[in-house]
Amino acid sequence: MTSRYLRDEYSGLEQLFLSTGVTLVILFPFMLQVSSSALLENLPVLLFLGIMITSIGSILYFTGLEHVKAQNASVISLLEPVSAIFFAYLILNDPVSTGTLIGCVLILASSLLMSLEEERKNES
Repeated sequence: MTSRYLRDEYSGLEQLFLSTGVTLVILFPFMLQVSSSALLENLPVLLFLGIMITSIGSILYFTGLEHVKAQNASVISLLEPVSAIFFAYLILNDPVSTGTLIGCVLILASSLLMSLEEERKNES
């Protein structure tokens, strides 16, 4: 939601760099605990995840915030964990527990309730 308020002063790309910088500062102490051999061994995968997945996804997200309401963005972001579980099951054959399914149903139900409430407010 803060990204929505910052959109007038900062572009989506600037917000991405700002949030990434804060994350790097917070996670830097944990990076020092990793051995350099483990880092070098996993560097190609880390670069792929960092550049292709995280960067492109974040740029699209922050750029998309310029075109939707903050309420809609929050509802859409609630669907992210549900879609991750769905695709993990579909693509990776990852087992889904009953508790996970209940959590997905609760997330989807809350998203639906938020959407209906927003629709009702717009009609009034």
